[in-house]
Amino acid sequence: MKDVHIALSGSCVRLAYPGEDVLDFPDRLSFGPLYALDDDSAVQARTRWFRDLYQSVHAPEWDTSEVCQAGMTTLKAQLAAVTGQVTLWVGDNADEQLMLRALLPLLGERPLFVVSVTEHTGRPSTHWCPAEMLEPLWIRRRELTPEEKTALTVDWYRLLAENAPVRIFAENALQGQAQDFYDRQLLDACPADYTQGSRVVGEAMVNSPYPVGDTFLNFRLYALIAQGALQAQTAGMNMNRIKVRQA
Repeated sequence: MKDVHIALSGSCVRLAYPGEDVLDFPDRLSFGPLYALDDDSAVQARTRWFRDLYQSVHAPEWDTSEVCQAGMTTLKAQLAAVTGQVTLWVGDNADEQLMLRALLPLLGERPLFVVSVTEHTGRPSTHWCPAEMLEPLWIRRRELTPEEKTALTVDWYRLLAENAPVRIFAENALQGQAQDFYDRQLLDACPADYTQGSRVVGEAMVNSPYPVGDTFLNFRLYALIAQGALQAQTAGMNMNRIKVRQA
């Protein structure tokens, strides 16, 4: 492969640039154990962590961590075959900013360009942009300077060393947070009467000041039940079947 795009899996970059090489970054790194992409043992440890997470929320059938691990293996093989320019699609959110930093040690000295969707569209994430919004942005990409690459790589190793359970992007920087960082959103979303767990998770996700997916919020919902902060009507069910209320 010569010139390629790299985008977080699930975005519309592939639709915006049909016929071009668009590589998927399969993992969301804003929560859970952080790992260097070339550290196979750490990748496997993250897969085990997700397996335990899905067991804890009674939804082992939702576990896609092995698919993610296989996707990362594929991505690394694709990167090794790249000979030209690489364009990364990022916004002002933790997952895409972490993707950018995580990839730098693997990309070496090749030319590296970035499209900042937040700068050009005001949207916080590539996922918030339809294909027609992304189509004109490639020509507005800019090349990272050697100094920027160095600073981003140093920041990546800082994050690896910290290995905080949650990471957010705020004030133009990645910040580690405690595992209970989003608990307040879940508690505020839960009424006094029993309601479906997935509804509580969905409302917390929509009202969160930082982008967060339902996987982590679901995990924290069950942690709040275990702590006694929330009460479940029944046990042993996933969030689509369980009903919860304020304790």
